Amino acid sequence: MTQEKTKNKDFVEIKFTGFANNEMFDSNIAEDLHKINPKAKEDKLIVVVGESMVVKGFDNELQDKELDKEYEIVVKPSEGFGQRNKTLMKTILKKLVLME
Repeated sequence: MTQEKTKNKDFVEIKFTGFANNEMFDSNIAEDLHKINPKAKEDKLIVVVGESMVVKGFDNELQDKELDKEYEIVVKPSEGFGQRNKTLMKTILKKLVLME
């Protein structure tokens, strides 16, 4: 029997753990998420394949994948959020004011 594969416009639930610079930054898998924030609660992530609901590189990788199989996907900055541009970054000072 041939395993069913994802195609454009399919609704799929994704269980994921995201890494950047070898550091975990997000997950919806309880065990991984609690390493980031012990109080966080995992949420389902359901996307429509090919509908730009996630970054382009990730969306492209969702095509033609077998269901219920684990994959490692690497998204290049150019197909994610782009290269880091320090000129677009701002430092914002935060001030704590106590009022009586």
